[in-house]
Amino acid sequence: MPMSGIKEFKRLKAIAKKTQCKIKLSTRRGLPFILDRYRKRKIFFLFLGLVMCLIYIESKYVWNIDINGLDRIPEEEILAELAENGLSVGTKKSKIVPKAIINSIRLKRDDIAWMNIDLRGTNIIVEIAETTEKPDIIPLDENCNIVAKKDAEIVKITANSGTALVKVR
Repeated sequence: MPMSGIKEFKRLKAIAKKTQCKIKLSTRRGLPFILDRYRKRKIFFLFLGLVMCLIYIESKYVWNIDINGLDRIPEEEILAELAENGLSVGTKKSKIVPKAIINSIRLKRDDIAWMNIDLRGTNIIVEIAETTEKPDIIPLDENCNIVAKKDAEIVKITANSGTALVKVR
């Protein structure tokens, strides 16, 4: 006869004792039997629940910030900029708005061409592409010499003003 719970089994056990019968279980399966086996270990389950709650609470915060792609800019400067915008170790993940932080930092700094903030678990990965240095631009009205990096053959010279210093070969 199948039983639906451990309480019924204990009641049946009491009846069997009064009637001097023996009960033999073929299998003891299910949550009621498992809980009955560990009923004296309440403190263990209390601490297990406490640890699980602490892990859940700690998973809601940022515990590591990695910055990739820096060559010329010091990492401390970027960490300071992130902290100014509300992103630092220990910040609650729900309060982080990556697009607002990226826009704020890119508006302040001209040396950052591209930036991305990626939330992965309790880690923040910041990827940065630095801008290249601008070359010196010579005004159009200023005279200058053109020097080739490699040997070449001059095919045509068009001088709008002044005289050409070399001739076509």
